[in-house]
Amino acid sequence: VATNGAFDITGLDEPLKSLCENRAARAVAARWETTKGAPTHVTAFRTRSAKEASYRINVVDGTVIIEAGDDAGFLNAAGRLAQLVRSDGERLVIPSCAISDAPKVKWRGVHMFVGPRALEFQSRLIDRMLVPLLFTHAVLQCERTAWACLPAMAAQKYMTRQDLAAHGR
Repeated sequence: VATNGAFDITGLDEPLKSLCENRAARAVAARWETTKGAPTHVTAFRTRSAKEASYRINVVDGTVIIEAGDDAGFLNAAGRLAQLVRSDGERLVIPSCAISDAPKVKWRGVHMFVGPRALEFQSRLIDRMLVPLLFTHAVLQCERTAWACLPAMAAQKYMTRQDLAAHGR
């Protein structure tokens, strides 16, 4: 597994595919410094019988298959897949396994505030804590944003609208 674009997930529409690949790659990059390893091909399937935000991962002989019924399930699976990455000497590998997981509660969230340096901190918080813990929601309180309709508010202690928009990526 290489961290720079190593997860290639087929079977999903492009926006969800990119979100899952980026989530997995960022989570691996947060834990490992090396990029050595073969790119990992992941095949994803939608299943109707899955509970909301649930997923199944099967890894056998380097073949990775993800099954989920909704986008939240695929995003949760991408985060879990990154947690499975292990070191094998100088290479990163994903061991054979079978995992089925479903949230016990529908809403697992956090309330965050904005500010001039919040984006960098919250991005690390999301990648290092919220994704691995499978949080499902974030409430972003954004009254401290430099809104165009309130030009007097555009002081140094406010988040830019561009940084606020970056939270959605």
